[in-house]
Formats: sequence, structure tokens, C-alpha cells
Amino acid sequence: MDRLERIAELKRQADQGRERIRQREEERERNPNAMQEHLLADARITKNPTDYCFSDPIGELPVSKTDEPAIIYRRYDGNASAPAPEPEPEPSDDDDEFADAFDRFSEATADALVDDARRIAELERANAELKGRVDMLVELIGQKKLWKP
Repeated sequence: MDRLERIAELKRQADQGRERIRQREEERERNPNAMQEHLLADARITKNPTDYCFSDPIGELPVSKTDEPAIIYRRYDGNASAPAPEPEPEPSDDDDEFADAFDRFSEATADALVDDARRIAELERANAELKGRVDMLVELIGQKKLWKP
């Protein structure tokens, strides 16, 4: 297949894809409820692995519809809301276990900082020594006239 034939084939495939997209958009516009059901399809019911799994509703719906048109009943439970959970107790200063853990953490952090400072000082000394050696080599090269600018 030469280049022009390949380009024509790709254009044809792209046009077919655009047509499929246009048809799906028209279908969604014609029947938005079907699309909503498709989007909310539960994989536990449809057995389709591409559908999502939704959890079961919590409790009952707060309203119910009757056979009579335009009548909706709302269940009323005295405007009661779910009780708030009891707050967890705040840690007190008397908690020896927490204080011990905090002390161990503080000591470990301080030790790590001291070790880091010592390592940085060693590296700075080594850096200074290497700079001195480079300066000395540059001076020796300049004296022997091995290097000509």
C-alpha cells in the first residue's frame, strides 16, 4: 500500500469514527433517560464488568409516591437528625506512654541532626583541601609553562 492509499484509508476510518460519535450523540439527545440508566448501571445487576458498582442506599427514601397523580408523601420523624458521634478523648499531659514516645523521637531527631552536622563539616573540610590542591596544581603548571593561554 503506497502512501496516498494509506492516507485515504486513514481519512475514511476517521470519517467513520466521527459518524459513530455523531450517531451516539443523537441517540443521547433523543433518549436522555436511557443514557442516564446506562451511566448509572450497576455491575452487580447487569453482570457487565464495564459498569460501576454502587452501594446499597442507606435507609429508606424520605418521600414516597402514590398512585394518585401529583401527590407525594414525606415521612416526618420530628425533624430528628442522626446523633453526633461522641468525641474521642483528647490526649492528656498525664499520658506517660505518649511522653516517652515523644522523648525518644526528640532524642533520635537531635542525634540525626548532630550526625548530619558532623558529616557536613567533614565534607566541607575535604572540599577545602581539594580546592587547595587544585590551586597548587594550577600554580605548578603556570611555572613550568606547560600551559599556554
